Amino acid sequence: IVQKYRDAVHIEMPKGHLFIFDYGVLVAWGVNPAKQDHYLTVLKHIAKGVNPAQTDRYEFVKAGKESSQLVIVDNQLSLPNVQVDSLLTLSHAFAQSAKLQHVEILAEHTISNNQYLINTLSQTGKLPLSRKALAKLRGQLLQTRSDIMLHCRVLDTSEFFWDFPVVDHLYLSLSKYLELKPRIELVNLKRQSM
Repeated sequence: IVQKYRDAVHIEMPKGHLFIFDYGVLVAWGVNPAKQDHYLTVLKHIAKGVNPAQTDRYEFVKAGKESSQLVIVDNQLSLPNVQVDSLLTLSHAFAQSAKLQHVEILAEHTISNNQYLINTLSQTGKLPLSRKALAKLRGQLLQTRSDIMLHCRVLDTSEFFWDFPVVDHLYLSLSKYLELKPRIELVNLKRQSM
């Protein structure tokens, strides 16, 4: 069974769920790792601009009937239920974390690759670049900054929660555990310094 939401596609499988986000992230629940790899391979062939696969794994169990809250201990989630809207809610936070990790790496890579220029400029007062090389570098920095700004759009709270506000607390709990807000603030600081 396939269902489209605002920014994700849900594929219900006999023993699990896949959520594919339109910004290039796949979140799987209860799907055999070999099947996950197969779907990732298929998606890479049909999607444009897919980045190298990065995998984060978490264990999950369904909590007892008395619990209505998400509990997270040592990367194990105890879910209040395994309904599709709850899984999609949590998948939003996981997908944002994965996309944020990609943006963090992009920003860190750009900063570390250009650190020598800052050191050289502070020591000599000159940059060891021709005008053309300096123009290219500015273009690369602007491109990276633009990429980060575009990716940060997906880190906003999804419009999905307008349709399913009852599960918002699950998203907030997991996003706090994944430290999304401070990580986004740090990426924005790095972007501003470029």
